[in-house]
Formats: sequence, C-alpha cells, structure tokens
Amino acid sequence: MLLLAACGASSTTAPSTSSPSTAAGTSTPSSSAATPTSTAAAVSTTCPTSAEIATLTGTTFPAPQQASSTGSLVCSYNDTTSGANLVIEVTAAPATTASALKIAAGAAASAYNVTASSVSGFGSAAYAFIAGDASTNSSGVATSVILILNGSDLIDITAELTLADVEAVATHVLGQ
Repeated sequence: MLLLAACGASSTTAPSTSSPSTAAGTSTPSSSAATPTSTAAAVSTTCPTSAEIATLTGTTFPAPQQASSTGSLVCSYNDTTSGANLVIEVTAAPATTASALKIAAGAAASAYNVTASSVSGFGSAAYAFIAGDASTNSSGVATSVILILNGSDLIDITAELTLADVEAVATHVLGQ
C-alpha cells in the first residue's frame, strides 16, 4: 500500500494529510539533482540525522521523530520556527509495479490540481510534483513530493522545500 503524506505545519509526531489547495496549475520536476541509483540498493532503516538534512537542504530541522514497524519507516522532521515539515516514508511493497506507482502519483498530484511527472535517476521508477500550496503553508514554500519505487520498497518524500532539495534528500536516502 502506498502511503502518501502531505506536509502541514501542524504535524508533530507523524505525517498529516492536509486538504489540497485549490490553486490550479501543473509542475514539471527537475531531475538535475538525481544520480542514477541501482534498483537493488538496500534502503536504510534509520532516519537521516538533522545535520545530514541541513547539509542537503540548507534548512535546519530538529532531530526526526522516527516511527517504524515491520516493513515501514517514517521520519518526521518539524521545524517549529518556520513551520516547515519534511516527511520521509519507506514502505516494503514487493508487488508494486512502476505502472501502479504512476497511478498513485497521478492521484496524489491531482488532489492538488497538478500533474506528476516522471523523474529519471531514482530507483526503477519515480514521479514528482509540486503542490500549489505555498500561500497556505506557514513556511511560504510549496510542498514538493517525490515517490520512488526502489526494488521492493516505496519511498515517499514530502516537504515544504524546493523540489531540488527533496531530490537531494532522495539521493541521500537511496544511498544509505
């Protein structure tokens, strides 16, 4: 099951789902930050440190709140100063296909009235979009989302950061 998290300033212990913005438009993600990744690479079972996230994004977050269970890991970073959130979710999904990921990404993006675009260089399939919700986020930055199929893992990174920053985090997570 693909779990999609939307960032909101009220998230404190786990990702929260926020209402989609009514802003219309489409977003075309950049893949310039992507580094080709093997689809067989093992994904870490620990969250990146706040120092690693700061180095990757230039944004300071406190230590992540980590929740894990068999086959899943959720890392929630909540910047109480700016209200920005970053959520990294890794879920074991051995039966998921690239076409199923495309459908899930399209559905998630359509909730924000935008279109998910394919992004190369991440796992066996990846889709990304930028929600048109900057005006409703306390940080003033639109929510960027990248969904990745890496072997039998689904990775969802959602943050009130630029798509380039989210892609940098994705590259790091895939390299762990």
